[in-house]
Amino acid sequence: MLEFRTEKSADNQAQVFTATASDILLIENKALGYRVFYLLESFQHFQDMIGYIGKTHFEELPPKNDKEMRKWLGNRLKTYNGSLRHFLALLTSQHAAMSGYLEKQGFLVYELESLPSAEHLSEPSEGRLANYISQGELPFERKLHFFNFLQVIYTREFEDRRYIYWRLKYDRSALRMNNQKWSESTRPQAQTSWLVMNKTFATIDTSGYLYDPLALTVYGYWAWENVADLLPIEYSPQEGLAR
Repeated sequence: MLEFRTEKSADNQAQVFTATASDILLIENKALGYRVFYLLESFQHFQDMIGYIGKTHFEELPPKNDKEMRKWLGNRLKTYNGSLRHFLALLTSQHAAMSGYLEKQGFLVYELESLPSAEHLSEPSEGRLANYISQGELPFERKLHFFNFLQVIYTREFEDRRYIYWRLKYDRSALRMNNQKWSESTRPQAQTSWLVMNKTFATIDTSGYLYDPLALTVYGYWAWENVADLLPIEYSPQEGLAR
């Protein structure tokens, strides 16, 4: 059962919509072929920010035939490509600091002093990837740390149109757009996301798994993706190649 509440923000200037679940939510993801057991621990919707924390358990759905299994494998790989997990896994690679490595994988990374907006454009500088990652406590762990904001652009896939309208819904400058600017804003672009550190560092493993989701705040395309886009920790993009 879901329990919804509306509370005042800390400054009493806005309302915060919250939700908790007293039982496990069962989600059948027929696009990816998973039965997902999701325990929602907290959910907050405040102005244009949405945050949620939960625990997941995945079970494979039985495919009707080989064709459906191949479809699921293709959808899983498409979901993985360009995701935060994909990006973090590449950062842990021994090749990440090589010039042009991430770009060849479809990612452009820039450092920004602040989030870009219609009123203020922050001048980007190319990300210094070698400075972001250090060895963790275990051989397969890494520590991610950076200052200001990282802008990450995935160039191999355009934005989903549902994301475009979601973004415009919370973009206050959209109210002042003329028809031409509105048309330009609804045209799909490369998927763009922003990251900012909430803690001194974030621990990740070499598969791109983020141990503490509260260590980072995610904006943009990755923030729009939700439980339907989650993959099991043990998922590997190589899983369907032998079939």
